[in-house]
Amino acid sequence: MENKHAESSALQSKIKNLCTKDIALKLISLLFAILVWGYVMMDENPMRVKTVDNIAASFEGEADMISRKLIIRGNRAEMLSGISSRVNTRLTEYADLKSGDVKATVSLRNITEAGVYELPIYPTSTKGDVESTTPNAVEVEIDDLVTKRIPIEYRIIRDLPEGYWAAEPVLSRTEVDVQGPAQDISRIVRGMCMIDLSDRTESYNEAMDITLLDENGVAVDGSVLYGQLASVSVKQTIMHKKTLPVNVEAALLGADNLANNYEIAQVQVTPMTVDVAGKVDVLDTLSEITVENIDLAGRSESLLVSSKLLVPEGVTLTKEDDLVSVYVDIREKQEQLDFAKLPIKVVGAGRGVDVRLGQETADLTITGGTSLLKKIDRGDLTLYVDVTDLAKGTVIPNFRIQLKLPDEEMQSQVTYVIAPETVTVTIR
Repeated sequence: MENKHAESSALQSKIKNLCTKDIALKLISLLFAILVWGYVMMDENPMRVKTVDNIAASFEGEADMISRKLIIRGNRAEMLSGISSRVNTRLTEYADLKSGDVKATVSLRNITEAGVYELPIYPTSTKGDVESTTPNAVEVEIDDLVTKRIPIEYRIIRDLPEGYWAAEPVLSRTEVDVQGPAQDISRIVRGMCMIDLSDRTESYNEAMDITLLDENGVAVDGSVLYGQLASVSVKQTIMHKKTLPVNVEAALLGADNLANNYEIAQVQVTPMTVDVAGKVDVLDTLSEITVENIDLAGRSESLLVSSKLLVPEGVTLTKEDDLVSVYVDIREKQEQLDFAKLPIKVVGAGRGVDVRLGQETADLTITGGTSLLKKIDRGDLTLYVDVTDLAKGTVIPNFRIQLKLPDEEMQSQVTYVIAPETVTVTIR
């Protein structure tokens, strides 16, 4: 038992001596081995395979195809996206190999007519050889290259700030040519210049983009075009605005020289106000706008005319129409007749019906033309209440008193006031 223990202690001592002695020699040996391995690797420079993603790709021979009036249809970036390659490269270049070192091309040289083609992708690498590419082909739609001329319009998408006026925009062109795949160009029917006036307070002359629209007014993406779409210059005058009343009375010549016994009853102008635009200092001097003279001398009939507005220098009408409608109501001079205590008659009473009135008389005031009133005497006037169809025993406290004149035409040519207007009627 003691011998076995002694042998075990001796073995442990030998192992300890082996692990602790000659450490420097062992480290030197390890370093030498590493150097030898590195030398061998650098000298041999073995090949390694690396996968490179997002490779840049492009079409080749497109200019020749376009000369044949053919063009790629669709989003090119999407067609050539997501391409990756496995590249066999030297170990020394493995770490530096990037996506920019690998490029791919798709050849269009053999395409001579419109259609859908499955075209191979040809990759190349500046740092090694491409073993494989995913995907290895791309589907490309080729369409006829056409040109179409479309009209250009404009649309105001936001209005001016309050207190400003803008003239109609003037476009530098009314048509533009669009070029691209036949299927896409056929959808485009017009170009629209969108004008935002919400922040405009001064006149401008600027280049603006054109929005392409289909027949339903839906925007068509401009990326379908071949080449750059031309812009359009928009010129528009913007000025301060002011509302002015239209003064017609000052333009009525001969208003005091109408036919004998005639006068102006009223004057109406439509519209009553107009908006004008101009510089602030000019607008501040204006309080009204007048019209061309209207001659009324000797007239005995009403007049309806279109009269031209007299626009002061330095301002402009905000609407193109410079005419207003003027109505001059000319009538015979009016007089008034007063008749006191005219008797009130009862009409429509049946036999045996006793009608009692709350009062027997009323006062009458008649207004009308001088010549007409001259024909009216007290005896021509009849105040009455009509009790037709009223039953016995009826008491009406506010029964309307009516007036009868010699003829119906005269009735429509005068106005009158009866005082009181009503009377109490009792039927026994």
